[in-house]
Amino acid sequence: KRKTYANLRTILLGVFKYAKRRKYTDISISAFFGDLELSKRMFRKERRMDEKQVFRDDEVRVLIPYLKEHHDMYNLAVALDFYTGVRAGELAALRYSDFDGETIHVQRQQIKYKGEDGLYRYEIVDYTKSDAGDRHIYLPRTAITLIKEIHMMNPAIDDLFPDAVKTNFTSRLRRACKACNIEPRSLHKVRKT
Repeated sequence: KRKTYANLRTILLGVFKYAKRRKYTDISISAFFGDLELSKRMFRKERRMDEKQVFRDDEVRVLIPYLKEHHDMYNLAVALDFYTGVRAGELAALRYSDFDGETIHVQRQQIKYKGEDGLYRYEIVDYTKSDAGDRHIYLPRTAITLIKEIHMMNPAIDDLFPDAVKTNFTSRLRRACKACNIEPRSLHKVRKT
């Protein structure tokens, strides 16, 4: 696939640039890849069924009530994501102070990294994935009510989802899908929806 090739190319570029900097080789890998011509037909195209890329309206009409009825922090977070479409890391980093009554300001995200001890860690950082990610999202009344309900679960804390790990949102969504007899999908499919 094209993406696999691009990832491999990135690794090769890094290795050869390092080797050239350390004087292990004279090969200019940038020139090589600049001259390399590949047929567009050589890459396999992955065809994804549209039904698996988004949630249909009838599925959303079943999922949101289920998530609200079985309300806890994670289920309500997933329900809120159907109204906002934010990334999982952005959802985990939302604060009540980001909410002004009509909009929510998305301005930070939760990142995952490997610590020196080899264990994965999660941390909230004060930036989004891209510059365009720092944005205000206008909310429908149902989302405003939902944010207030989420905040009432932990009113003394500014974080809407304290101690939440972004990967838990997808596992909670998959569990809700199974309970509603809907084919399980990731939280990113909510964003696409």
